[in-house]
Amino acid sequence: MFRTRITRRSSGSVRRSSRTRTSARRRCAASEELNQFFTELVESKARQPGDDLLSRLVVERERTGQLTRDDIIGMARVMLVAGFETTASMIALGVAALFYHPEQLAALRRDPALIPGAIDELLRYLTIFQAGLPRVAVSDTVIGGQLIKTGEAVMCFLPSANRDPSWYTDPDALDVRRTNSASVAFGWGPHRCIGQSLVKVEMEVAFETLLRRLPNLQLATDFDDIHFRQEMTIYGVSELPVTW
Repeated sequence: MFRTRITRRSSGSVRRSSRTRTSARRRCAASEELNQFFTELVESKARQPGDDLLSRLVVERERTGQLTRDDIIGMARVMLVAGFETTASMIALGVAALFYHPEQLAALRRDPALIPGAIDELLRYLTIFQAGLPRVAVSDTVIGGQLIKTGEAVMCFLPSANRDPSWYTDPDALDVRRTNSASVAFGWGPHRCIGQSLVKVEMEVAFETLLRRLPNLQLATDFDDIHFRQEMTIYGVSELPVTW
């Protein structure tokens, strides 16, 4: 029950903005409940610190004046939404993608050594962060024949960059043997996700374990019946029924 409640609030907080008041209210309510949860959690760590990350932040950073209580609550929220929502979505969506491309799934089952490279390819192919990233040009730049002047704002869309035909051969194909799967799935430059290494390790463990322990894993419904989370900034599936 606890996990269900938290994951629902986490998912609700990353729902795409909608013009309907009802949808906007639901998103705000989920976000406020998530903030309230972390406020109470951090307060409990302040009263009775333990051997955990939030307790250490309170004791070693807040009490020394290096961080505020709001800083720690914000960090805790980011760790859940960015550290759990994204990875969980990538694992489920990645499995769905392999079901949709059985020849790629068969290749991984035959040769588990392909899994690390396949993780990079799935990250490129799926690129689950579906919101544009606003950036400002620091100098005059030409992209695709279009001049972007210093100070002008641009909106970067990672999924498009990861399907760039000038960089990838047959970019719309999922190929677990692809040798140039390096992508911008985690962003780029100083804004590149600091948790990328952890995400890759988690995905490698998850996929290796699934394929090893459940060799007969298969989809338990028609692919067309899967609900894809088009309404979320973090793309994924609402659920993935499987059998083995």
